Amino acid sequence: ILEARFDQKSYNPNHLEFQTGRGLSIKRKLGPNEVMDVFIHAQERWPDRASALYTSYYPATDLKVMLRNQVANVDFDFEILYFWDVYPVQEKETWEVFLDRGLLPYQGVKLNWKRKESGNGNQ
Repeated sequence: ILEARFDQKSYNPNHLEFQTGRGLSIKRKLGPNEVMDVFIHAQERWPDRASALYTSYYPATDLKVMLRNQVANVDFDFEILYFWDVYPVQEKETWEVFLDRGLLPYQGVKLNWKRKESGNGNQ
């Protein structure tokens, strides 16, 4: 993690308080109907085929997942969990999924990706 900001307040992602066994954990409480902008700048080597889960352990009012994709050789696939009538929307290089009717724990979006294969079958 190179940089972390919550509502324009910067946090040092290398501070031991925020380190966890599986990554970064910066806890912030939100009240009912409260909104917070979150910015995480990360650099990481990703496996050729994998996924990431965007959800909550607690009920939530909404969830928005935005993917700004400028990677030409990777295919992304949004898997909407437990919502059959919500679809990703694309505008230029940005994909967005917005779940705005309330979420129960573990409902949300699973983002899958895989490296595109070249024309001769090699990766």
